[in-house]
Amino acid sequence: MLATLAAHVVVLLVSDVSAASTPISQLSRGPLGWLHTLGLVMLGAAWLLITPCLWVRERSALWRAGCVLIALSVPVLYYVAYYFATASDAELFSPNANDPLSVLASSLGVAMGAIQPGLRRINSRIARSNLLVLIVWIGLIPVIPFIEPGWLGAYERCVGALMLIWTLLLTEAAAT
Repeated sequence: MLATLAAHVVVLLVSDVSAASTPISQLSRGPLGWLHTLGLVMLGAAWLLITPCLWVRERSALWRAGCVLIALSVPVLYYVAYYFATASDAELFSPNANDPLSVLASSLGVAMGAIQPGLRRINSRIARSNLLVLIVWIGLIPVIPFIEPGWLGAYERCVGALMLIWTLLLTEAAAT
């Protein structure tokens, strides 16, 4: 997860683009685009490593469904990485450019909710943190139509930061 964050920050700083306005997809392009793509691949690998550890922590059907959603989000994340690296600029700046991200965000949001009852049984502090991340995650949804193009990058980075925080919570839940 730290490698994912580091890859994003390094490419953001080296590419000399605006963190507020530049969509996250643009970091997968250019000379260090491969590093940003690698960061996304590493995040998926982290989810794949965490999921089996979570699977054995709780036996409820809702928990297991959440684990399955996390595992199924990995190929979606990998598609997003591929899409960012290979789509044309016309596609990436079209009104439907973020559709793959919407699918990923939706599946992760449902997974966050599905694991919440199990987290309460495992660790109440992690459960409270997960609930807070979920509330902010859901709260960002109605904001989407009001985002001005100059702030799209900032919005996507907020969602990405929540995703990394949530992954850290999953790691802690898997380890407890």
